[in-house]
Amino acid sequence: MMLVRRFIRNETGATAVEYALILAGIAIALIASLPLLSAAIKTVLGNVSSNLS
Repeated sequence: MMLVRRFIRNETGATAVEYALILAGIAIALIASLPLLSAAIKTVLGNVSSNLS
């Protein structure tokens, strides 16, 4: 019974899980914004290319 109580009270892995969830949220946001960023980068590089020629 003491082992179960000690397991329930143990929070050492909680911060690792929280950091993993934050990292997953950031990764999802970056992946979702890639189509918007790629169009903007294409436009900028196209403008640079036309100005250099």
